[in-house]
Amino acid sequence: MNHDTQTPTHEPALPNRWYGVFPTARLGRRPAAIRRFGLPLVLYRRADGQAVAMLDRCPHRGAALSRGRVRGDEIECPYHAFRFDPAGQCTAMPCEGPAARIPAGMQVPAFTVREAHGLVWLWWGAAPELLGLSELPPLPWLDEIPVGPGVSRGEIDIEWPVSLHRAVEANFDAHHAAIIHSFGVPRLGRLTQLDVLSCEVVADAIHMHTLTRDPRDPSTTFRVNLHTRLPGVSLVELGDLYKIVLIDAPIDDHTTWRFMIHTRTGLGGGRLGDLLMAGLQRLDYLVTQRSQDLPAVRSQTLPVPGVFRDKLVRADAGIAQYIHLRRKHLRDEHHRRHLLPAHIRWASGWTEPAGPATLAAPSPDA
Repeated sequence: MNHDTQTPTHEPALPNRWYGVFPTARLGRRPAAIRRFGLPLVLYRRADGQAVAMLDRCPHRGAALSRGRVRGDEIECPYHAFRFDPAGQCTAMPCEGPAARIPAGMQVPAFTVREAHGLVWLWWGAAPELLGLSELPPLPWLDEIPVGPGVSRGEIDIEWPVSLHRAVEANFDAHHAAIIHSFGVPRLGRLTQLDVLSCEVVADAIHMHTLTRDPRDPSTTFRVNLHTRLPGVSLVELGDLYKIVLIDAPIDDHTTWRFMIHTRTGLGGGRLGDLLMAGLQRLDYLVTQRSQDLPAVRSQTLPVPGVFRDKLVRADAGIAQYIHLRRKHLRDEHHRRHLLPAHIRWASGWTEPAGPATLAAPSPDA
């Protein structure tokens, strides 16, 4: 059975957080249309190279701004040529003439963005002054992520057919590897036992250190360390083989956009090392993830509070900590949801849209 159209969990992406949403290398002057948080967004670069992100909807008649063009620092609607500056304010309404007074409400919701680590990061939240901050917090990252001239890396982005929360939970699942990734190698297939050596929560990050082992031969082990910083930056350390950085952002309730960085030292560094790592990454994605993980992922059904839940075991300590930490922060954000812009409240299911349709409010305690 295909569960791509399951009932959503109504657990929104945590607001007042940074999310990596698009590779910087692919963003240029031409508008890029993407979907994140269940909303259509448009990204482009100003003349000075700075990234711009806003809702992909002209407030006049709802046309997609991404079908228009960039003029100077402004984006022009393809339908009636209304123009909007990087802050989303309308600067021209040709049908009303050059002397027309532009109403203040003729504005597109715009987002604060930063660029780092090969990504455009989008602030999904309220203005810092409303949150009692002098400036927005730093981007989420993990000190354990390797950097430097001797680190070879490959990059790829994919769409994964599960919610953001399910995608991040799966990053802690080290004990499935011996079941579906053994490739018929007996030595690998016997590493079924997972010993959780430690699982700590430090601020908004979770660090889990494990050993997979052959229960009949405890000396045969493989080390796997897993780290996640909310809302969606993870690192999986696979012994001395390589490390995988996973940056996740929701496309909608059922799909996650994932930017993966595979890294390894000892490949010589430089362009050649990056090419080798990119090849290994592509092989890993095609063989282990798309061919082996994806069928299992597609078969997963969502937990339904009061009906059925996931029954976690000791090996799922990282998943349990992540669920607890995420829902704690979600309850906190739910209490101050009135500070959020209307489009973020709507996308989060915390308000009703105009018209007969309604979105069910989340239950942070579920």
